[in-house]
Amino acid sequence: MSSILISRLEPAVQKLALRVVGALLLVVGFYSANSRVLSLWLPFGNWENGGGDYVVLHAMARGIVEGVNVYELNDPNVVGAGVVGMVYPPATGFAVLPLAYLPFPVARAVFLLLSNLILILGTRALVRRLAPRSDAHVWVISAGLVLLAASIRWGMMLLQIAPLMVGLLCFFIGALDRGHGRTAIAIATLATALKMTLALPFLGLLVLHRRFAGFGVAVGSWLVLNALGFLRMGDAAFSTYQANVAKFEVVDASWNINGPDPWLGVSLPRLDWVFLLYGIIRDLPLSRLVSLFLAGATTLWLLREGWRFRHTPATLETTYLFLTPLVCLGSLAVYHHQYDASLFLVPILLACFLSPRLRQPTWSAWLCGPLLFIVLLLPIGAAENVLDKLFGPTGVGLVKISFPFAITLALFGSLIFLHRNIEASAKLAGDLSGK
Repeated sequence: MSSILISRLEPAVQKLALRVVGALLLVVGFYSANSRVLSLWLPFGNWENGGGDYVVLHAMARGIVEGVNVYELNDPNVVGAGVVGMVYPPATGFAVLPLAYLPFPVARAVFLLLSNLILILGTRALVRRLAPRSDAHVWVISAGLVLLAASIRWGMMLLQIAPLMVGLLCFFIGALDRGHGRTAIAIATLATALKMTLALPFLGLLVLHRRFAGFGVAVGSWLVLNALGFLRMGDAAFSTYQANVAKFEVVDASWNINGPDPWLGVSLPRLDWVFLLYGIIRDLPLSRLVSLFLAGATTLWLLREGWRFRHTPATLETTYLFLTPLVCLGSLAVYHHQYDASLFLVPILLACFLSPRLRQPTWSAWLCGPLLFIVLLLPIGAAENVLDKLFGPTGVGLVKISFPFAITLALFGSLIFLHRNIEASAKLAGDLSGK
């Protein structure tokens, strides 16, 4: 009798233990991701050293409300200047417009909470779609591990848009797979308005799932919002915006943390091909030209592979196979900093639940290893300090340039996965038609 009772208790005890582990991971992950900005509630936090990039988003929204040219805030000759990085198009201001009506500290706290909430609930929605019969501890553990990822911490500490986009992408994939087209289009439209440079996975998957009208809505809305925003901010807004964007590519050792030279101590890590190529060939126009060629060639290859899928309904497996190269291409083709690498967490989540056969041959899977390490575990500051002691400034540059190099390797590996699975599907279809 006792043995029967024990056998019945064991699964319940295991489930309870896993739920406790999941809850602990979620709490620890939340604190890990937000420790730099938690002084809103905790006296030992340090708000002043975290969340600094939200000021740009708030300024964009206030610019829409007040009808002022916020791009002049980059100009030291303008009264009240001091906000740097005013390079978001006006559509971003519309996407966060409700926050403009709140006092800045309140709006900043709301944005932080929304980012965490959407990230956690988006992970929950995707995991439940991938494993519908799983216990609650599965999604809780998954959300805790996502929050513990190094790339999420980089984005949250600055209050960047990237962590929120991770959650939106999770919701978006779930909506697409359930056939909820309007919901998916609404999410893609919001994501495109928030940050167009991170929107390629949303737009590419809309095309893959044959939501061409949705693609038009998302891109068209972005264009309309930008036109309205520039008109609202005044005649000089567009030209000032262009001047600010141009400053991001200036190679200057004294001030430009966004520049394309990985060997300058002041520059932050970037994900794009221009950053990688300029670090190797030291020619900025040629780096841009080669980057454009690589982006165009990769886009044509993905369109070719997608065309071969045109008669096959898109599944979660298909979504995963195209998502990884889309995230890679979006990161490499356009200017991005290290925190935007958090978008790779979505294909990582899919890979954890989908069949390993999608990641064959094995040697191609190893190509994704360096990027996996960077996104999940890399301590950037500690790595730079160690390599600086060993190799000087060159060691720090190697850490920075490893980002686009690792993404390029992952792009190559993911394209091999995609092509191999398309070939297998075509062979299977041919065999069936032959019978």
